[in-house]
Amino acid sequence: MKESPLERLARSYEIQTLYNHKLPLFENKKRFSYIQLVFLNMVERYHQLATDIAMGEENTEEGMEKDPLRVEAYFLWKSKKFKNMVKSRLETNNINTNTKGEDILYKVKFE
Repeated sequence: MKESPLERLARSYEIQTLYNHKLPLFENKKRFSYIQLVFLNMVERYHQLATDIAMGEENTEEGMEKDPLRVEAYFLWKSKKFKNMVKSRLETNNINTNTKGEDILYKVKFE
């Protein structure tokens, strides 16, 4: 898996510095184009990854941000871990969910 120029730009020191200091990345401040939204999403992902690496989160290490396959795998793992955590919290708090593919309604048992 090859890193795209847009991904390389999103993780660059300059863009990450602007993003961390809440400086505008574009001239327009609203009504972003699709490509701008995709780019902002990438910038946020690399910002989150850098934060996780700095905090020493599980399955992270310095330099992994340069490998797009490892980055994607990390975020898939983190998403699955989050879903499992939410599910276990729902179960421990006695919250029943509808298991069909419909909208989920929650019922809380107060003891």
